Amino acid sequence: MKTNNIFCKKIILVFLVMQIFACGVLFAMAKNQSIIGQVKVYGNEPHTYLGLKTEEGTVFTLKADKETLDDIQKKQGVLLQLHGKVTENKKTLFMSKYQFEVEEWSVVSDIQ
Repeated sequence: MKTNNIFCKKIILVFLVMQIFACGVLFAMAKNQSIIGQVKVYGNEPHTYLGLKTEEGTVFTLKADKETLDDIQKKQGVLLQLHGKVTENKKTLFMSKYQFEVEEWSVVSDIQ
């Protein structure tokens, strides 16, 4: 009986550690961040989406109001800095794993 009790306590401890780790990841994703990269259009017409590819190779699907996305799309080939929140993309069939909710953006440099 004593062995089962110790085993149960270890399982509970492992579960709690995993929950704390998951909460930390979600918290880190929820706070405002800045990313730098190039804007690219992904997909095929009529199902395209706007993304930003960082120098490390991570691709973010961009989420913002239509006017902001239209302005950002005009900056293809330009290095941009975006400020906002990273969230996990629920619809990853053709899109990237992460979504970036753009709050502000600025041009870093024109590399065309």
